[in-house]
Amino acid sequence: MMLTGLEGNSVYLITVRGFNSIGQGPASTASTAKTRKDPPVQPPANLVWIQEGTNVSLNWDPVKSKDNESDVIGYKVLLSQEGRVHNQVLRTITPSAVLSLPEGGTYIIEVRAVSEGGEGATSSQVRVLTSSGVRVKSGQRSVHSLLPWGLTWPWTTALLLSVSLVPSASW
Repeated sequence: MMLTGLEGNSVYLITVRGFNSIGQGPASTASTAKTRKDPPVQPPANLVWIQEGTNVSLNWDPVKSKDNESDVIGYKVLLSQEGRVHNQVLRTITPSAVLSLPEGGTYIIEVRAVSEGGEGATSSQVRVLTSSGVRVKSGQRSVHSLLPWGLTWPWTTALLLSVSLVPSASW
């Protein structure tokens, strides 16, 4: 028997009774059960990935659990080829991962925080294209980042983006 609909981070007393056509039997000795805190609701954010040929290095901001959520103990990186179900799962305890992708396809990468309470929300999708028969030289790479509204912005290794804030009045 499985109990469902229980509150996270709560203590329950459980008893069992048998019954038949005559009626109910006595209750068993009560057992105590404690549910875990729920997993974090916020997904991994600020995914940055570097593609060098068929290798992809991912980094993201660590997920911070709220007081009513279970602590993050690692991350699950899900990789699937476009149009297929997840076919590769990588687990890591750090907010980074390196994937080696087969040539000739578009791949979708997602990241989830993992806690004792289960898996958290899924990050925005990263889409990576590898070309069949085309090899990128080891010195060539591209760096990408997910913008807050889900768009991607590629940078080449020769481009550096800098933003400076200058006050309009003296302090």
